[in-house]
Amino acid sequence: MHTYIRYIRKNYPSQNHTVVFDGYFLMSTKAEEQKRRYRLKKSVYIIVICIKPEAFLSNPRSGHRLMALLMSGMQEKDISTHQSEQDADPLIVNASIDKSAFNPVALVGEDVDLAALLMTCTPSPRDVLMIKSGRGKAKTITLSSR
Repeated sequence: MHTYIRYIRKNYPSQNHTVVFDGYFLMSTKAEEQKRRYRLKKSVYIIVICIKPEAFLSNPRSGHRLMALLMSGMQEKDISTHQSEQDADPLIVNASIDKSAFNPVALVGEDVDLAALLMTCTPSPRDVLMIKSGRGKAKTITLSSR
């Protein structure tokens, strides 16, 4: 847990972090994708394991417990957390827009749906930046909601 918190604070130096978790405790709007992933990789219900993260997180109970642990630890360190019960994209964008009323905001994400929602939902006087971190040879991209 401390690794996650250090990563957030090191890579996004701010005093006002918000982390949104994709809940999916029950089958939801992305049920077919969840079923497909669940069939591909399974893990037993364990907290301490040495397997690939994808296999661990394919078990909904494991993911739920990890998410609860991370949320609790982040809240103790004054990092605001939200959890979506279904698709988190609208919650992520709305949280960013709400915070942009008072401070400059940078949304960090990889989903093209986030960019589309950000462009269409952000009120005109506000500006929310979206940062898509590069991996490997891919460069980091910054988009503006304006």
